[in-house]
Amino acid sequence: IFNRFIGLSLFLILCQSGIAQNYNILLKIADEKYNKKEFIESAHIYEEAHALYPEISMILFKTAESYYMAHSYEKSLTYLTELHRKAPGKYPIAYYYEADILKMLGKYNDAIPAFKYYYRNFDTGGENNIKAVLQVLGCEFAKSNTHRTEDFEDIQKLGYPYNSENSELNIGEYEDSTIIY
Repeated sequence: IFNRFIGLSLFLILCQSGIAQNYNILLKIADEKYNKKEFIESAHIYEEAHALYPEISMILFKTAESYYMAHSYEKSLTYLTELHRKAPGKYPIAYYYEADILKMLGKYNDAIPAFKYYYRNFDTGGENNIKAVLQVLGCEFAKSNTHRTEDFEDIQKLGYPYNSENSELNIGEYEDSTIIY
């Protein structure tokens, strides 16, 4: 019985060692892609790591940050929401990202309190704190000027291949409904 116990223990240790190596390899590859500013690729790899290790909040943060940097705001917001639920306050900059995404999506009424929450609770007096205060002013300005339609022109969708993920004109991950102008 003792030999079986030692054998089983050794097997479990080796299995965990292999899992840890896979985890480290995935993160290393994703980090390299991120550092090369290949944000979509890094986000996809972080997503794979998150599927394998959903309990690790750092992977959630890195996935959300990669999508944020790739201007894929809806996907980033999904991961940020999960991150705030699983690890509230652990990654303060994630609250800034969330507020900025809400602003970019035109949800100014949601973005203003999100920026205020960030600058009141995190990075007080820091560079991002000042940005958050200015972002509130920008959101208020945008809210007061969104009714002015005479300054806007109709935009035509370019369509495929210009609006594809592999286009050199693409600065982010787009779907068919996205308009490039």
